[in-house]
Amino acid sequence: AILYLILYNIMFILPLLAVFIVVFWGASSEKVNQLAKKSIPVVKFLTAILFLALGTLLLRIGLTVG
Repeated sequence: AILYLILYNIMFILPLLAVFIVVFWGASSEKVNQLAKKSIPVVKFLTAILFLALGTLLLRIGLTVG
């Protein structure tokens, strides 16, 4: 369970902290918004890969346990 918590923190909490730090250090909301719009396709692709991998992992664990 600890590994799943670490994975969750890396995938979801760390990016939120990164945005907070960038804004805290003086980046304007326009720059953050431009970066977000520019990287939407990459983020969606990486999220799809992550969920596919996690779904596969859950199926494999469920099939071996059950």
